[in-house]
Amino acid sequence: MRMTTRRTRAAATVSAATAALLLAACGAQDVASESPTATPTSTASSPTVDPGPATPTTSSTTPSTSSTPSTTTSESETTTEEPTHSRTRTSTATRTHSQSPTEQPAPAASSTPSAAPSSSAGAGDDAEPSASSSSPSPSSSSSTQPPLSDDDGKTLAMGASGPKVKAAQERLQSLGYFVPAVDGSYGGGTRQAVYAIQKVAGLPRTGEIDKATQGAIDRGVKPQTRISTGIEIDLRRQILVVVQNGRPIKVMNASSGNGQTFTYPVKGDDGKTVTHTAKATTPTGTWTLYNERDELWKSTLELGTMYRPKYITGGIAIHGSPSVPPTPASHGCIRVTNAGMDWLWSSGNAKVGSTKVTVF
Repeated sequence: MRMTTRRTRAAATVSAATAALLLAACGAQDVASESPTATPTSTASSPTVDPGPATPTTSSTTPSTSSTPSTTTSESETTTEEPTHSRTRTSTATRTHSQSPTEQPAPAASSTPSAAPSSSAGAGDDAEPSASSSSPSPSSSSSTQPPLSDDDGKTLAMGASGPKVKAAQERLQSLGYFVPAVDGSYGGGTRQAVYAIQKVAGLPRTGEIDKATQGAIDRGVKPQTRISTGIEIDLRRQILVVVQNGRPIKVMNASSGNGQTFTYPVKGDDGKTVTHTAKATTPTGTWTLYNERDELWKSTLELGTMYRPKYITGGIAIHGSPSVPPTPASHGCIRVTNAGMDWLWSSGNAKVGSTKVTVF
């Protein structure tokens, strides 16, 4: 009887121990295979938890999945054998943390499936912000940034537009350089104003705002005047300056006689045409404007047209032209732009009979 009791107790003890081991084994199996479910359940209780911890806990159980690499590689595509709710929660947390176009998290998780997953997943999350923060850095932006914008500190030229162009136009205008429109678009009128300040500053006449020209604009370079009131024409620098009380109030790019020899026909009283030769020079001196024509006047010497000319002496006039290069190019007259000539007419600073013009 006692022997039976002892055997029964021993059997009961063995069965109890066996049951405990079986329960422990099942629990371990649950943790190993369903760890994404168990771990996110604790994470799911606080959905606002930073996605960083969620990813390490998911990958911390990947050692069991490392024996099945297909599961690891498909993790980024959320097509695993884990329950949908736990996988969706984990992948959503990862996506919200790494929304950058470089798609770093997927390579980081799959590239080191056999390494310590928690550290590699953490590194993946940390690498994503660093990659996105390094993309605007100078080393990477030089290859990834779009072409020139007017705020890049580079040369501004014809066709450019934007706040920097407008700022340059405003500054040039405030200094007295003739800018027909402050509109943020780098057109011919802006180029003419840039020519003018480059000439005053002694810079190459490129018509573009490079670093040196921007420096002249920033410093507020203006021409020194020789007269108290009237119009000055500086043949060496090829600029026209309107002066009031010793101050330059308007500065324009100008183009005078180019010094070359040219021919022109003259009809005599007998009806015969005689060819004359002359040199394209602009005379120096001081005169008072004596005549004007409010029209597009065709030269009687068949030398082209003059827009709203105001005459200084003889046939030499200040007139508008669609072509005003930064160098001497005329037959002897002083060219400014048509818009500049309109300003001279409307401003009252070029009055026939009273406005003095000094050419030097």
